[in-house]
Amino acid sequence: MMKLNQVNILLLLPALAVAFVTIGCGGEQRPAGMPPLFRLTIHVTQEGQPLDDVTVNLVCPDGSMPWVIGAVTDSDGNATIMTQGRFAGAPEGTFRVTLQKDYMENFQALREAEAVGDSAAIARISPTVRNLQLIGDDYMSPTDTPLTVEVTRSTRTITVDAGPAVRIERPFIR
Repeated sequence: MMKLNQVNILLLLPALAVAFVTIGCGGEQRPAGMPPLFRLTIHVTQEGQPLDDVTVNLVCPDGSMPWVIGAVTDSDGNATIMTQGRFAGAPEGTFRVTLQKDYMENFQALREAEAVGDSAAIARISPTVRNLQLIGDDYMSPTDTPLTVEVTRSTRTITVDAGPAVRIERPFIR
């Protein structure tokens, strides 16, 4: 009986290995029609300094690309580009680059006051909360952005500049 089990296990090993590689290591199956993707890092700077927490999106100028392509920069200003949020890289082509960075001034203090139910602190802090946009409007618009990138098989890192620092106040909606 033991030899039969060992034989069965030996027969199953190749099938298990294929399943492991296909499911476990190979990652998720890409959707039909998705073009080949090439690893890409977008390095975002503003006034010569790396910029963290920037949402970076690549948009096909003619609108023909149905895939969402982008990432958020890390503390070094680097965004490792993903397609559809799950597949590493971007397809070949020319893309417009949109950038967005917002900051909620005093928002953390408000959240802490709310967490403990301190109504006096909430009343004092609420008027000081500011929703600030830290990159100019034109960089957020696919039609107005001055930034374009060319993704090729050999492209690895592209640096883009987010223009001058701004502090545009936007409505804070609770």
